[in-house]
Amino acid sequence: MPYNKKSMLRDASEYLIPQFWDEESDSYKPLGDPTKKKSKVLTFHEGATTAGNGNTFDVQTFQVVSIDVTGTSTNCVLVFEHSMDSGATWRGITGVDVTELLTAKQATGTNQTWSFTIAGLQKFRVRIQSITSGNVTVKGIAVE
Repeated sequence: MPYNKKSMLRDASEYLIPQFWDEESDSYKPLGDPTKKKSKVLTFHEGATTAGNGNTFDVQTFQVVSIDVTGTSTNCVLVFEHSMDSGATWRGITGVDVTELLTAKQATGTNQTWSFTIAGLQKFRVRIQSITSGNVTVKGIAVE
């Protein structure tokens, strides 16, 4: 049966999981070995009150990163970026706002959760483009 006629894999909350089409088994398979998944807790910004690049994440073998944006700021712009050349050049990356199920390359404000497919990339960061009041904290978790 063609891949576009099969249901894609979902987690317990019915969200799509990272996956690929396996022609031999004629089905979708999860990326990575689900029995050997590892995760890494990340901090991109901690109580930031000024614009800045924050901490960069070296993707390595990780597949997905989810971030939580918190803080007191009511007027900030966060830009989601990746690099394929060890950080010399940065480009926007589209994420999914898991609360609203919207896609974007940047976010405004706090109290948001975003998810990104990062498989095959070298680096990932969340840059604070602007902030005019309060503070912003961006933490996340990466999963293989």
